[in-house]
Amino acid sequence: MVDVGPLSRYLVDMGNITKAPIKFDVAKALQLRHSNGLTDSQIARQFGCTRQSVHRALKRFNKILLPASELQAYQEKKAGILESVEATLVCDLADSEKRKKASLNNTAYALSQVANMTRLEKGLSTSNVAYVDMASSLEEIQQQRRQLEEALKDL
Repeated sequence: MVDVGPLSRYLVDMGNITKAPIKFDVAKALQLRHSNGLTDSQIARQFGCTRQSVHRALKRFNKILLPASELQAYQEKKAGILESVEATLVCDLADSEKRKKASLNNTAYALSQVANMTRLEKGLSTSNVAYVDMASSLEEIQQQRRQLEEALKDL
């Protein structure tokens, strides 16, 4: 919960009027903004505070979060985007002018990280173990077992 500033509600306590700052859940406000596409004013109405209060609380996140439509487009094309970045980094490894600005080690590390992200996005393993081969070998063994069991039944 975040105190949304000078805006206050008045509470009556034993005949005395006191101020209690309005607070709201920033995580919920972010979800309303980016998942539901609500404006600051719409979020403010839900939390009972001003639009300015919502704007101040979410301002730091606006710098790092894409609008919902752009985020959805990125998510739909993420594997392709990562492959493009990977290709650019491979070209950078071969470009001596670019290597002067960034070390070969740094570029190679970046390439490795992007390659791992690409593999994960595609649902592939990032380790050297070939899980797909193991799974297909297991299927072959199970198929052979079924064939042998059928052959034994015929005897």
